[in-house]
Amino acid sequence: MHDERQDVAAVIPAFNEANTIGHIIPILKTSGFFSEVIVVDDGSTDETMNVAKKAGAQVIQLKKNGGKGSAMRAGVEAAHAPIIFFCDADVLGLTREHLRHLITPVQTRELAMCVGIRDRGWIGTWLARHLPLIGGERVLRREIFSSIPVSYLRGFRAELAM
Repeated sequence: MHDERQDVAAVIPAFNEANTIGHIIPILKTSGFFSEVIVVDDGSTDETMNVAKKAGAQVIQLKKNGGKGSAMRAGVEAAHAPIIFFCDADVLGLTREHLRHLITPVQTRELAMCVGIRDRGWIGTWLARHLPLIGGERVLRREIFSSIPVSYLRGFRAELAM
């Protein structure tokens, strides 16, 4: 197996997440996994942009809310790394170990994409394992995201397309 590690960019689409975004960025920045941490402020009306900047993220501010897909696209366009990690701005309990489990299989080319499944209780977790994988924490090769038709980059359709 080829084990040359490739750079990973963290992209965090955020809309009015000033209360939570400041907790996620330090975890990502100190994990040692990311060459870039990019927050895309999707037209927030709160302090999301300022909190993200203060926490040390590169921030892209969109003038108006275009939905998660368009924020994801803006983040990928700004990133330089061949591997992209998407993270919801309101995720709780994210650890370096979670990140390692998600990133390593893509970084080592074992997988092209890896999606995190959160514990949503017995029924929710069972459903998540049997339905299309829609999850806020996802690592993938850039070319996968780049192959999504622009028409799917509206709202939450990007996650369905992936």
